[in-house]
Amino acid sequence: MIIMNRESLFERNIRWVLNDVSILIQNECYVGAMREMCCIIDGLSGYYVGSTKDKNRNSGEEFIKFVKAYFTEFNRCAVDEKGKELTKKMKQYRETKQKQLTYYQILYSQFRCGLVHNLLMKTRNAIYRGRNNPYFCSTRHFKLIINIDHFYDDFVRAVLTYKDNVLANKNGLKDKYKKRHKFLTGQKLTDF
Repeated sequence: MIIMNRESLFERNIRWVLNDVSILIQNECYVGAMREMCCIIDGLSGYYVGSTKDKNRNSGEEFIKFVKAYFTEFNRCAVDEKGKELTKKMKQYRETKQKQLTYYQILYSQFRCGLVHNLLMKTRNAIYRGRNNPYFCSTRHFKLIINIDHFYDDFVRAVLTYKDNVLANKNGLKDKYKKRHKFLTGQKLTDF
């Protein structure tokens, strides 16, 4: 008798989102891939914190918590040698004055929000390619440029690590995932 492991709904969804982004990268759809990765991070971050609200939810804070917890290379490059978060001076959406934003805040407000709501990276931010190039750079014309190749690698590692942590219920992550799932669907998740 052959006993086959049955893939859970959670594992299947993780596999699907990783496949979607992989297809975009392979087909050189880099802006679409960046937008998709930001949306997936945004979605997973609600599960990561076990959010049970949509109104008045601080999704930006949740997004940043997820990136800080799982994006090892981004985290290594977004702080200086003393561990202080790097910043760039720029305007937030709908604000008239510039202020210092951390790379985490830029990723959320300028990349995620810009790509999802306006189909562009806000305030002269961009993406570029090249495994031999650094994770971040800037030029006279662009405030922050993120290397899509490094970000994609970091994204895959982050999602797979999160998946493993949920399945192992590390820090109650499976319980938080189930809590968020029940809030969103009204159904108890038993397929784990």
